[in-house]
Amino acid sequence: LTQNIFGQEIAVNVLPGILKDYLKRNQDIPKTKPLVLSMHGWTGVGKNYASRIIAETFRPKSFVKFLVPLHFPHARDDDVYYNQIIQWIDSNITQCHINIFLFDEMDKATPGVISGIQTAIINQSNKSSSDTPVIFMLLSNSKGAEINRLVFTNEKTHSEISHDFDFKDVFSDSNSWFSSFNSKNLIDSFIPFLPLEKSHVRQCISQDGKQKNLKISDTNMDQILKELSFLSVPGTNKEYSKTGCKRVSDKVDL
Repeated sequence: LTQNIFGQEIAVNVLPGILKDYLKRNQDIPKTKPLVLSMHGWTGVGKNYASRIIAETFRPKSFVKFLVPLHFPHARDDDVYYNQIIQWIDSNITQCHINIFLFDEMDKATPGVISGIQTAIINQSNKSSSDTPVIFMLLSNSKGAEINRLVFTNEKTHSEISHDFDFKDVFSDSNSWFSSFNSKNLIDSFIPFLPLEKSHVRQCISQDGKQKNLKISDTNMDQILKELSFLSVPGTNKEYSKTGCKRVSDKVDL
């Protein structure tokens, strides 16, 4: 995470500890509730990338990813989705593996999808799973604007912003998709992903170039940055990327 995720000190600093604590608790206490992480932030800031790094770290593992608008597109099929999710999760739990379920774009989830995930989490909580860790990662762009606003209006740098920094109010919203998860105490940790400054995008460009065995010159760097969109915050000298690092790889190729 430290080598590959830029500008997300909160996620990089807290995720390893959360995972370590859960795995120890799972080993020591029978019928441990699955670990549920809710990751929020603008597009391209590293939510999927961080999730992929976590998934690739564990061996052996079972990893299942759902893209909500793709796998659950029709509200009229809500009852079907509810039953499918419970069945799919139960049938994909592998003994003695790390079992990871990722649901992306949760802000587009219908009530049946949300209820299905919650029921699956509760069902696993009631099973003896001392050697069967189960991790749910719920990703969404929801609350991205609120997270950005807190960062834009604060004088702290990314590295100075802590996990507890004013984000509790953001995630106590009673009208969001995760409010019913909160009421059932199912989410263990909310992970805010912050907007990326231009310096972070530079790091993404350099990293992408290294992975492709390309030497990024200062001229190349400036050309790539000109192809990307940035937002200037009044009263500061900071510029934030509108698309994070999402379009960087394509621009490096060009």
